[in-house]
Amino acid sequence: MKQVPSYNVLVFRDVLISIIREQLSPLEPISTDLRPMLTQMTGIRACLFDIYGTLFISASGDISQASDTDGDKARRAMAAAEALINSGFLLSGDKTPERVFEVYLEEILREHNTRRLAGIDVPEVDIRRIWERVIDRLKEEGRLKGAADEASFSIVALRYELSTNKIWPMPGALDLFDTLTRRPMPMGIVSNAQFYTPLSFKALFGGDETDLGFASELLFYSYEHHVAKPSANMFRPVLEKLEDVYHIRPEEVVYVGNDIRNDILAASQCGCKTILFAGDKRSLRLRREVPECRTIRPDAVVTQLMQIPLMFDEGAFT
Repeated sequence: MKQVPSYNVLVFRDVLISIIREQLSPLEPISTDLRPMLTQMTGIRACLFDIYGTLFISASGDISQASDTDGDKARRAMAAAEALINSGFLLSGDKTPERVFEVYLEEILREHNTRRLAGIDVPEVDIRRIWERVIDRLKEEGRLKGAADEASFSIVALRYELSTNKIWPMPGALDLFDTLTRRPMPMGIVSNAQFYTPLSFKALFGGDETDLGFASELLFYSYEHHVAKPSANMFRPVLEKLEDVYHIRPEEVVYVGNDIRNDILAASQCGCKTILFAGDKRSLRLRREVPECRTIRPDAVVTQLMQIPLMFDEGAFT
Protein backbone atom coordinates (compact mmCIF):
# COMPACT_ATOMS: atom_id res chain seq x y z
CA MET A 1 0.00 0.00 0.00
CA LYS A 2 1.26 3.46 -0.87
CA GLN A 3 2.19 5.86 1.88
CA VAL A 4 0.00 8.94 1.92
CA PRO A 5 2.27 11.95 2.43
CA SER A 6 1.72 14.14 5.43
CA TYR A 7 0.49 17.65 4.65
CA ASN A 8 -1.70 20.17 6.41
CA VAL A 9 -5.19 19.20 5.31
CA LEU A 10 -6.70 22.62 6.08
CA VAL A 11 -3.96 24.45 4.19
CA PHE A 12 -4.32 22.07 1.25
CA ARG A 13 -8.08 22.60 1.27
CA ASP A 14 -7.47 26.34 0.90
CA VAL A 15 -5.09 25.62 -1.99
CA LEU A 16 -7.80 23.65 -3.80
CA ILE A 17 -10.38 26.37 -3.17
CA SER A 18 -7.99 28.98 -4.57
CA ILE A 19 -7.53 26.86 -7.72
CA ILE A 20 -11.32 26.75 -8.16
CA ARG A 21 -11.62 30.51 -7.69
CA GLU A 22 -8.84 31.19 -10.21
CA GLN A 23 -10.81 29.30 -12.85
CA LEU A 24 -14.21 30.87 -12.19
CA SER A 25 -15.84 33.03 -14.83
CA PRO A 26 -19.47 34.21 -14.95
CA LEU A 27 -22.09 32.04 -16.62
CA GLU A 28 -25.72 32.83 -17.29
CA PRO A 29 -28.47 30.20 -17.45
CA ILE A 30 -29.94 29.54 -20.89
CA SER A 31 -33.73 29.70 -21.04
CA THR A 32 -35.70 26.52 -21.67
CA ASP A 33 -39.03 26.03 -23.42
CA LEU A 34 -40.73 24.90 -20.23
CA ARG A 35 -43.08 27.12 -18.27
CA PRO A 36 -43.30 27.08 -14.48
CA MET A 37 -45.91 24.84 -12.91
CA LEU A 38 -46.23 26.17 -9.39
CA THR A 39 -48.33 23.78 -7.37
CA GLN A 40 -49.27 24.51 -3.78
CA MET A 41 -47.49 21.92 -1.64
CA THR A 42 -49.00 21.34 1.76
CA GLY A 43 -47.12 19.66 4.57
CA ILE A 44 -43.59 20.04 3.17
CA ARG A 45 -41.15 20.17 6.09
CA ALA A 46 -37.74 19.51 4.49
CA CYS A 47 -36.07 20.29 1.17
CA LEU A 48 -33.31 18.27 -0.51
CA PHE A 49 -31.32 19.42 -3.53
CA ASP A 50 -29.29 18.20 -6.44
CA ILE A 51 -26.22 20.38 -7.16
CA TYR A 52 -24.97 20.43 -10.76
CA GLY A 53 -27.53 22.06 -13.01
CA THR A 54 -29.68 23.00 -10.02
CA LEU A 55 -27.68 24.99 -7.46
CA PHE A 56 -24.64 25.34 -9.73
CA ILE A 57 -24.78 26.38 -13.37
CA SER A 58 -22.82 23.61 -15.06
CA ALA A 59 -21.37 24.34 -18.50
CA SER A 60 -21.39 20.65 -19.41
CA GLY A 61 -24.84 20.18 -17.91
CA ASP A 62 -23.64 17.64 -15.33
CA ILE A 63 -20.54 16.50 -13.49
CA SER A 64 -17.79 15.11 -15.75
CA GLN A 65 -20.07 13.87 -18.50
CA ALA A 66 -18.08 12.92 -21.59
CA SER A 67 -19.82 13.01 -24.96
CA ASP A 68 -19.36 10.35 -27.60
CA THR A 69 -18.48 12.82 -30.35
CA ASP A 70 -14.95 12.68 -31.74
CA GLY A 71 -14.52 16.42 -31.20
CA ASP A 72 -15.48 16.23 -27.56
CA LYS A 73 -13.24 13.22 -26.95
CA ALA A 74 -10.30 15.08 -28.50
CA ARG A 75 -11.01 18.14 -26.36
CA ARG A 76 -11.21 16.07 -23.20
CA ALA A 77 -8.05 14.17 -24.10
CA MET A 78 -6.15 17.45 -24.41
CA ALA A 79 -7.70 18.71 -21.16
CA ALA A 80 -6.57 15.54 -19.34
CA ALA A 81 -3.02 15.91 -20.65
CA GLU A 82 -2.93 19.60 -19.73
CA ALA A 83 -4.20 18.83 -16.23
CA LEU A 84 -1.19 16.56 -15.73
CA ILE A 85 1.27 19.07 -17.21
CA ASN A 86 -0.14 21.98 -15.19
CA SER A 87 0.21 19.84 -12.06
CA GLY A 88 3.94 19.36 -12.60
CA PHE A 89 4.15 16.14 -14.65
CA LEU A 90 6.10 15.64 -17.86
CA LEU A 91 4.47 13.79 -20.75
CA SER A 92 6.18 12.16 -23.69
CA GLY A 93 5.44 9.69 -26.47
CA ASP A 94 3.27 9.45 -29.54
CA LYS A 95 -0.43 10.36 -29.10
CA THR A 96 0.00 10.61 -25.35
CA PRO A 97 -3.03 12.91 -24.76
CA GLU A 98 -5.27 10.33 -26.42
CA ARG A 99 -3.66 7.61 -24.33
CA VAL A 100 -4.20 9.56 -21.12
CA PHE A 101 -7.92 9.86 -21.80
CA GLU A 102 -8.16 6.24 -22.93
CA VAL A 103 -6.62 4.99 -19.68
CA TYR A 104 -8.83 7.38 -17.71
CA LEU A 105 -12.01 5.92 -19.24
CA GLU A 106 -10.72 2.37 -18.83
CA GLU A 107 -10.12 2.88 -15.12
CA ILE A 108 -13.57 4.34 -14.58
CA LEU A 109 -15.13 1.39 -16.41
CA ARG A 110 -13.01 -1.07 -14.42
CA GLU A 111 -14.11 0.50 -11.14
CA HIS A 112 -17.76 0.50 -12.16
CA ASN A 113 -17.61 -3.17 -13.14
CA THR A 114 -15.90 -4.11 -9.87
CA ARG A 115 -18.54 -2.35 -7.81
CA ARG A 116 -21.41 -3.85 -9.80
CA LEU A 117 -20.01 -7.28 -9.07
CA ALA A 118 -20.03 -6.26 -5.40
CA GLY A 119 -23.77 -5.58 -5.64
CA ILE A 120 -23.85 -1.80 -6.13
CA ASP A 121 -26.60 -1.00 -8.64
CA VAL A 122 -25.31 2.42 -9.80
CA PRO A 123 -21.59 2.60 -8.96
CA GLU A 124 -19.65 5.78 -8.32
CA VAL A 125 -15.90 6.32 -8.29
CA ASP A 126 -13.66 8.45 -6.14
CA ILE A 127 -11.99 10.36 -8.96
CA ARG A 128 -8.75 10.76 -6.99
CA ARG A 129 -8.26 6.99 -7.03
CA ILE A 130 -8.92 6.96 -10.79
CA TRP A 131 -6.19 9.51 -11.41
CA GLU A 132 -3.84 7.62 -9.10
CA ARG A 133 -4.21 4.53 -11.30
CA VAL A 134 -3.94 6.56 -14.50
CA ILE A 135 -0.67 8.09 -13.33
CA ASP A 136 0.69 4.70 -12.28
CA ARG A 137 -0.12 3.15 -15.65
CA LEU A 138 1.31 6.03 -17.66
CA LYS A 139 4.52 5.81 -15.63
CA GLU A 140 4.75 2.09 -16.31
CA GLU A 141 4.34 2.81 -20.03
CA GLY A 142 7.12 5.39 -19.90
CA ARG A 143 4.79 8.21 -20.96
CA LEU A 144 4.84 10.21 -17.73
CA LYS A 145 7.44 11.46 -15.26
CA GLY A 146 7.06 13.32 -11.99
CA ALA A 147 6.54 12.81 -8.29
CA ALA A 148 3.04 11.48 -7.53
CA ASP A 149 1.41 11.77 -4.12
CA GLU A 150 -2.03 12.15 -2.61
CA ALA A 151 -2.00 15.91 -3.13
CA SER A 152 -1.14 15.58 -6.81
CA PHE A 153 -4.01 13.15 -7.46
CA SER A 154 -6.44 15.74 -6.09
CA ILE A 155 -4.93 18.64 -8.02
CA VAL A 156 -4.91 16.78 -11.35
CA ALA A 157 -8.52 15.66 -10.84
CA LEU A 158 -9.59 19.20 -9.95
CA ARG A 159 -7.78 20.83 -12.86
CA TYR A 160 -9.32 18.36 -15.30
CA GLU A 161 -12.83 18.95 -13.95
CA LEU A 162 -12.47 22.73 -14.02
CA SER A 163 -11.30 22.67 -17.64
CA THR A 164 -14.17 20.47 -18.82
CA ASN A 165 -17.04 21.68 -16.64
CA LYS A 166 -17.16 25.39 -15.79
CA ILE A 167 -19.46 26.25 -12.89
CA TRP A 168 -21.11 29.36 -11.49
CA PRO A 169 -23.83 29.97 -8.86
CA MET A 170 -27.36 29.52 -10.15
CA PRO A 171 -29.18 32.88 -9.82
CA GLY A 172 -31.23 33.07 -6.64
CA ALA A 173 -29.40 30.27 -4.82
CA LEU A 174 -28.19 32.38 -1.88
CA ASP A 175 -31.61 34.01 -1.47
CA LEU A 176 -33.23 30.58 -1.49
CA PHE A 177 -30.87 29.24 1.19
CA ASP A 178 -31.61 32.28 3.36
CA THR A 179 -35.38 32.01 2.88
CA LEU A 180 -35.58 28.31 3.74
CA THR A 181 -33.22 28.68 6.71
CA ARG A 182 -35.36 31.46 8.20
CA ARG A 183 -38.59 29.44 7.86
CA PRO A 184 -36.90 27.25 9.37
CA MET A 185 -36.77 24.23 7.06
CA PRO A 186 -34.07 21.53 7.20
CA MET A 187 -32.09 21.53 3.96
CA GLY A 188 -29.98 18.69 2.61
CA ILE A 189 -28.12 17.56 -0.47
CA VAL A 190 -28.33 14.29 -2.41
CA SER A 191 -26.05 14.65 -5.39
CA ASN A 192 -23.66 12.92 -7.73
CA ALA A 193 -20.45 14.64 -6.71
CA GLN A 194 -16.72 14.42 -6.12
CA PHE A 195 -14.34 15.65 -3.41
CA TYR A 196 -14.18 19.08 -5.04
CA THR A 197 -17.95 19.63 -4.91
CA PRO A 198 -18.09 20.72 -1.23
CA LEU A 199 -15.06 22.94 -1.88
CA SER A 200 -16.96 24.57 -4.72
CA PHE A 201 -19.60 25.84 -2.27
CA LYS A 202 -16.89 27.80 -0.49
CA ALA A 203 -15.47 29.09 -3.78
CA LEU A 204 -18.85 30.06 -5.26
CA PHE A 205 -20.86 31.20 -2.26
CA GLY A 206 -18.20 32.15 0.28
CA GLY A 207 -19.22 29.54 2.83
CA ASP A 208 -19.37 25.81 3.47
CA GLU A 209 -22.68 24.00 3.13
CA THR A 210 -23.41 24.32 6.85
CA ASP A 211 -22.61 28.06 6.73
CA LEU A 212 -25.30 28.35 4.07
CA GLY A 213 -27.94 26.58 6.17
CA PHE A 214 -27.57 22.93 5.16
CA ALA A 215 -27.66 20.34 7.94
CA SER A 216 -24.39 18.39 8.16
CA GLU A 217 -26.23 15.10 8.71
CA LEU A 218 -28.26 15.65 5.51
CA LEU A 219 -25.33 15.86 3.07
CA PHE A 220 -25.00 12.79 0.85
CA TYR A 221 -22.36 12.89 -1.88
CA SER A 222 -22.00 9.97 -4.26
CA TYR A 223 -18.20 9.70 -4.17
CA GLU A 224 -18.20 9.15 -0.40
CA HIS A 225 -20.52 6.14 -0.62
CA HIS A 226 -19.53 4.66 -4.02
CA VAL A 227 -23.13 4.80 -5.25
CA ALA A 228 -24.75 7.32 -7.58
CA LYS A 229 -28.16 8.51 -8.64
CA PRO A 230 -30.58 7.26 -9.84
CA SER A 231 -30.06 4.52 -7.25
CA ALA A 232 -32.58 4.62 -4.40
CA ASN A 233 -29.60 3.98 -2.12
CA MET A 234 -28.62 7.61 -2.67
CA PHE A 235 -31.85 8.79 -1.04
CA ARG A 236 -32.60 6.25 1.67
CA PRO A 237 -29.85 7.23 4.17
CA VAL A 238 -30.90 10.90 4.14
CA LEU A 239 -34.59 10.05 4.40
CA GLU A 240 -33.83 7.74 7.34
CA LYS A 241 -31.88 10.54 9.02
CA LEU A 242 -34.78 12.95 8.50
CA GLU A 243 -37.13 10.49 10.22
CA ASP A 244 -34.74 9.68 13.07
CA VAL A 245 -33.54 13.21 13.84
CA TYR A 246 -36.37 15.47 12.70
CA HIS A 247 -39.36 13.07 12.71
CA ILE A 248 -40.00 14.05 9.09
CA ARG A 249 -41.50 11.39 6.82
CA PRO A 250 -40.60 10.99 3.11
CA GLU A 251 -43.96 12.38 1.99
CA GLU A 252 -43.08 15.59 3.88
CA VAL A 253 -39.85 15.97 1.89
CA VAL A 254 -39.43 17.66 -1.47
CA TYR A 255 -36.47 16.98 -3.74
CA VAL A 256 -35.34 19.56 -6.31
CA GLY A 257 -33.36 18.51 -9.38
CA ASN A 258 -32.93 19.05 -13.10
CA ASP A 259 -33.00 15.42 -14.31
CA ILE A 260 -36.24 13.46 -14.75
CA ARG A 261 -34.56 10.05 -14.29
CA ASN A 262 -31.81 10.78 -11.76
CA ASP A 263 -33.82 13.24 -9.68
CA ILE A 264 -37.57 13.17 -10.22
CA LEU A 265 -38.12 9.45 -10.84
CA ALA A 266 -35.60 8.33 -8.22
CA ALA A 267 -36.86 10.64 -5.47
CA SER A 268 -40.54 9.95 -6.16
CA GLN A 269 -39.92 6.21 -5.96
CA CYS A 270 -38.61 6.82 -2.44
CA GLY A 271 -41.82 8.60 -1.47
CA CYS A 272 -40.71 12.24 -1.83
CA LYS A 273 -42.50 15.09 -3.52
CA THR A 274 -40.48 16.45 -6.44
CA ILE A 275 -39.73 19.75 -8.16
CA LEU A 276 -38.13 19.81 -11.59
CA PHE A 277 -35.72 22.72 -11.97
CA ALA A 278 -35.98 23.80 -15.61
CA GLY A 279 -33.99 27.00 -15.41
CA ASP A 280 -31.05 26.16 -17.67
CA LYS A 281 -31.17 24.49 -21.08
CA ARG A 282 -27.65 23.05 -20.61
CA SER A 283 -28.66 20.87 -17.71
CA LEU A 284 -32.36 20.15 -18.18
CA ARG A 285 -32.70 16.40 -18.68
CA LEU A 286 -36.22 15.32 -19.70
CA ARG A 287 -35.03 11.79 -20.63
CA ARG A 288 -37.78 11.18 -23.14
CA GLU A 289 -35.69 8.35 -24.59
CA VAL A 290 -36.07 6.44 -21.30
CA PRO A 291 -39.42 4.54 -21.27
CA GLU A 292 -40.11 4.93 -17.53
CA CYS A 293 -39.49 8.69 -17.76
CA ARG A 294 -42.18 9.31 -20.36
CA THR A 295 -45.00 8.99 -17.85
CA ILE A 296 -43.38 10.30 -14.66
CA ARG A 297 -44.47 13.82 -13.73
CA PRO A 298 -42.88 16.11 -11.12
CA ASP A 299 -45.19 17.67 -8.56
CA ALA A 300 -44.04 21.10 -9.72
CA VAL A 301 -41.76 22.77 -12.29
CA VAL A 302 -39.74 25.92 -11.61
CA THR A 303 -37.56 28.03 -13.87
CA GLN A 304 -36.14 30.17 -11.06
CA LEU A 305 -34.97 28.97 -7.67
CA MET A 306 -36.92 31.60 -5.75
CA GLN A 307 -40.18 30.18 -7.13
CA ILE A 308 -39.67 27.20 -4.82
CA PRO A 309 -40.71 28.71 -1.45
CA LEU A 310 -43.80 30.28 -3.05
CA MET A 311 -45.36 26.81 -3.15
CA PHE A 312 -44.85 25.90 0.52
CA ASP A 313 -47.53 26.59 3.10
CA GLU A 314 -46.33 28.47 6.15
CA GLY A 315 -47.96 26.00 8.53
CA ALA A 316 -45.48 23.32 7.57
CA PHE A 317 -42.67 25.04 9.43
CA THR A 318 -44.18 25.32 12.87
